[in-house]
Amino acid sequence: IFIIEGLITVFVAFVAYFLIAPWPEEAKFLKPHEKDMVLRRLAKDRGLGKMDRLTLANFVSTLTDWKIWAGMLAYFGADHSASAIVSFQPTILRQLGYTASQAQIHTIPVFMVALVFSISIAYLSDRVAHRYAFCMFGVTLCMIG
Repeated sequence: IFIIEGLITVFVAFVAYFLIAPWPEEAKFLKPHEKDMVLRRLAKDRGLGKMDRLTLANFVSTLTDWKIWAGMLAYFGADHSASAIVSFQPTILRQLGYTASQAQIHTIPVFMVALVFSISIAYLSDRVAHRYAFCMFGVTLCMIG
């Protein structure tokens, strides 16, 4: 089953490489006024940050920024907890007496709830044009477990 899942992922990534434009300026499916609108929204959303070339000074600045390290550690902590559930849920279910295939099937509801939750949060945060509270809610929920 993991080989099939992996092959599907590789296939989708290969197709997406050719379908997804890396920058709005290069998107052939957007009309000129749509490109302008996207670029204005990106500039507004970006704030003071700007995309420029990676120089040695920028690289060193990034590596020595405490906010980068704090964010990385917070993400690592939350992701570590989530990965434990993903990795060990089938094993725990097997030890409760389910067969291997039943254990795999019983993991589906967890991922379906996560899917609905993720899409709902993305929709709501976009709808109210506010992301911070939604991100903090998700981070807090991950830390609680």
